[in-house]
Amino acid sequence: MDSTPDAAVPLGAESARLQGCGKHDAPLTLYRKAEGTRPTAVSSNYSHIPCGYRPVSKFADGILLCDECIAKLQLPAFDPDQLLR
Repeated sequence: MDSTPDAAVPLGAESARLQGCGKHDAPLTLYRKAEGTRPTAVSSNYSHIPCGYRPVSKFADGILLCDECIAKLQLPAFDPDQLLR
């Protein structure tokens, strides 16, 4: 996985690099990506699902990621006290 900061990623390329490692044995966090914004953590503690899975839901642009992938992609951690916009 590429860990290039977003400022250096060409427009539209972030979605291509936003992928998981496929690991099944780690807790996962659900991220959603709105057009033109960085991925935002919306919930956590998913299990028994592979990292990188893209669930079909109202967050059609969502992806489940493990802590290792979150760190490599330099994404913000899930904060249960932060309100979603």
